[in-house]
Amino acid sequence: MKKEKLIYESNGPTANIFSIIGNCQKILKKQNRPEEAKEVFARVNNSQSYEEALEIIGEYVELIDE
Repeated sequence: MKKEKLIYESNGPTANIFSIIGNCQKILKKQNRPEEAKEVFARVNNSQSYEEALEIIGEYVELIDE
């Protein structure tokens, strides 16, 4: 399955990790992937850094920094 794009601005309000994870979960739920939406949240919640969290999210969606 092709990854859907998630656009955020690293120097703006959409760079907040909770905003990014929320948008990622919306995309996954829209694609009828609710278990993956739960999984990505749990994995990000256990990550050790912002960069690690972005890497995890990038496994589920294509992150694009504008």
